[in-house]
Amino acid sequence: MVQGRRHSGWARRMLGVGRDSDGNGLRRVLVVEDDPAVRGLAEVALRDLGGLEVLSCGCAAEALRLGPAFGPQLLVLDMQLTDMEGPALSRGHRDALGDNAPVTILLTGRPDLGEKARGPDTGIIGVLGKPFDPLS
Repeated sequence: MVQGRRHSGWARRMLGVGRDSDGNGLRRVLVVEDDPAVRGLAEVALRDLGGLEVLSCGCAAEALRLGPAFGPQLLVLDMQLTDMEGPALSRGHRDALGDNAPVTILLTGRPDLGEKARGPDTGIIGVLGKPFDPLS
């Protein structure tokens, strides 16, 4: 946990994932959401309340272009992006990076569909329903 910062409930839960071999916590998150309001809310919650470095993208193509150089440890992906579904984007990262691929949390207005996409080999560790309260 970052000292001196107030963490939102869901940002706090994310801080425990993605520890590296030295025990360092989560630092970099890639948010991919095509709704600018939801994307901005997630970015503020993670950056300002969670103390994390955040790269926000509005589509999968932008995430694929900018994400690798950013080196995210966690992907927060919209379930249904305009140019690719979130689970497919997560699979693409896993196929390209193997064991070094970041884990994924899906954002969706249909949590039931997001839960169906989860599984031990998907890298999807959680589903966050929209709308969400970043302070809860």
